[in-house]
Amino acid sequence: MSSFGFEIYPEIGGRFILDGNTTVLNYLSGGTINVEWFKEGANKYIDIAARTPEGAQIVLIPRVNGVIRYITGKNNGKTQYYPAGMTNIVSCYRLDANTVRVMCESTFPSLSSLQTHYHLLYYIQNASASGFGISFSGGENFYSISDSTSVFPLIYKATINFTGQFTPPIKNPEKSVSFFSWSDPDLTITPGRELFIPGEGVTGHKLGTFYGYDRNGNAWNRSTSMRVCTFGLGDGRSPYGIDIYNAAQQVVYNSRYGALKNIGVISVSGPEYNYNAFPTGVDPMICPTVIGEQYQQTNSGGGGWQKILATNMLNRKISPGYAEMQYYPPSYGGLSSISKFPIFYINANDYF
Repeated sequence: MSSFGFEIYPEIGGRFILDGNTTVLNYLSGGTINVEWFKEGANKYIDIAARTPEGAQIVLIPRVNGVIRYITGKNNGKTQYYPAGMTNIVSCYRLDANTVRVMCESTFPSLSSLQTHYHLLYYIQNASASGFGISFSGGENFYSISDSTSVFPLIYKATINFTGQFTPPIKNPEKSVSFFSWSDPDLTITPGRELFIPGEGVTGHKLGTFYGYDRNGNAWNRSTSMRVCTFGLGDGRSPYGIDIYNAAQQVVYNSRYGALKNIGVISVSGPEYNYNAFPTGVDPMICPTVIGEQYQQTNSGGGGWQKILATNMLNRKISPGYAEMQYYPPSYGGLSSISKFPIFYINANDYF
């Protein structure tokens, strides 16, 4: 913590510190990436319309980072279903003032059935003062707000007992972003999404809800204590405290809530339950996502399991872990896909 700056006690509880070490994130938009939008060729990408100021660093939070491409083909004269390649989101950046570009890689000639809901955020480090808002000097500052439209507020936080499913008790949870921390290595959490299973179509999940699974891919049925922070569009303002305005005379922060700040990234790698440690001094809370998929043929008759890989946590470490599993009898082959796209986290010390 800096010796200078503001210390705010929001109505939601806890404290929110604005100082020279604070970088606050702003909300841009949310939507769906569809496979049809990706371009063919050496560079595969999708362009999303999103107006951002110069110098903005883009944060893309997808519910699905990577998938396997499944097709039907011949195996010893028999028509069977098998994994043919994989498609992963690898990066995103501000292309120009009105466009964010999301880069993707694929090992299959035509891109696979990657479809995901997402949120777009941005932040600016060391921006020059505009004459509006509030600013601090320091390595990474809560900059003078002029082009911002909405600091992304903390609208719910709690310590909960997770028993298999959790939906933040807020309006429009599907439009929110949640971070969790837990320490049971048997528990893997995946976000609600419109899950596409080959041969079955869209199935199973509700946007805004989070689902737990054990190491066998079964629905979680134990009680596990965890902390949660949910960020979304705030519902009203407090008549007390502090308002921060931008140059358009819009309130972009009100001290009824905290705000999403100092977001970090961590890479994950396979195989499953191979843990990477967070930086020293961080009490991490992660944003659950689907990291990839694994397909394994399990018997000579050609049956196999499709296994979703999502976020597993053990104390201050993160790993791919099993979520849903689906068995396909007329199938063959094997493939594992883990996305290179990072997992986002926050420091619980900033919110609790």
